[in-house]
Amino acid sequence: MLRVVVQGTLDEARHAGFQHPNCRHSVSAYLPGVSSLIPPMRSDGKSYEAGQRQRAIERNIRKHKKRAAAAVTPEAKKAAEAKVRTWQKATREHLAEHPQLRRNRTREQLGAGNLPPARTEAPQAAVEAARLRAGDEHMPGEMDEQQLADAIGTKVPDERDLDRAAAELDRRYPVAPPVMATGGTTDDYLANRAALDTALLPLRLDDPQPTGPDEWGAYGRDITEGPDGTEHMSAAERWAYEKEIAERQAQIAYTREEIREMHQEHIYLQ
Repeated sequence: MLRVVVQGTLDEARHAGFQHPNCRHSVSAYLPGVSSLIPPMRSDGKSYEAGQRQRAIERNIRKHKKRAAAAVTPEAKKAAEAKVRTWQKATREHLAEHPQLRRNRTREQLGAGNLPPARTEAPQAAVEAARLRAGDEHMPGEMDEQQLADAIGTKVPDERDLDRAAAELDRRYPVAPPVMATGGTTDDYLANRAALDTALLPLRLDDPQPTGPDEWGAYGRDITEGPDGTEHMSAAERWAYEKEIAERQAQIAYTREEIREMHQEHIYLQ
């Protein structure tokens, strides 16, 4: 039977300094009788010190490159570039003395330290588009017109977001109904008739169909037949088209033409 002596747990080893920053030790499973014990490699300490010296030289190269980039006078820039060349020469000499080391030029560039790279700020339009998409139905009300325009201009919002933005703009800028005259003279009746005629103009087939109840309700869906390109339709397409027209007309009790006729009869009786 193989006897194994455990000196401590992994947590106890970490508390004692195991896996410190820049530690090169690794962790693996040990199976008694299966895993082979390889004698640990002993280091003379010189390789580690040589590597740390190389890191220090790289830090000095980056430091003076940064000073050269931030120099405000030609003399200061020239002096910083001279220091860069001096430390680069020190790198070559150090690597010649320690052939086991390799030069990694990316470590000598600006921004190659341990600090994270600078974060790129998102465009303001993208931020507004994200607000519109991620928010609820109240979010458009918290955005001004410029923010809504920026969000829509990115073409990121979908149809639901566009509908919410359009509803908010309609709430802010409602369409005023036609102003009706309140007097009882003939001119007042004629003015009311003209206002109703303007509001109840028939829709052509190629006009956008109203969708909201504020656009005269069922009368907003009234359409009239006109030039619609039906001559290019097949027999099946024309049948489906005429069936849809008939269904739309059956959904309403009166058309705009009938409403105007009743209004004209009312004016005549007055």
